[in-house]
Amino acid sequence: MLSKIFLCYALAMALPAAQSEWTIVTALPPGGKVEIHRENVSPLRGKLVRATESEIVVQARKGEQSIPRADVKRVKVPSTTLRLLYGAIGVGVGVTVGALICHSCLGEGDGVLLGQMMALGAGAGALAFLIPGYKTIYKAPKKP
Repeated sequence: MLSKIFLCYALAMALPAAQSEWTIVTALPPGGKVEIHRENVSPLRGKLVRATESEIVVQARKGEQSIPRADVKRVKVPSTTLRLLYGAIGVGVGVTVGALICHSCLGEGDGVLLGQMMALGAGAGALAFLIPGYKTIYKAPKKP
């Protein structure tokens, strides 16, 4: 009996959540970058023209494209936080690899070379800042 009550409560909480996720999409400002995922089609990246309750319109390379809400599986937007995380991880890995390449430099009294190798590794790892990070703001409910 208690499990049935919990199941009903969970379903009741999930329904408004799905609606509010699309509300987040409709609240996006026009001109912002978006990435739209559809089933069996490559993701569409472009600038948001408008998002309504029934469709999302994106200005892509091939021109303005209108996608019905029913076809949208996922909507993503750029995330500065993810980009910074990727960059920090890249720098950390680069410093570590630089230190491992010249692990004997410090024992030989050549701390400058070790520092240079670590800086070179950090610089190479910093290229990870260029990886675009997207976060999902809408995920369509799975169809039964």
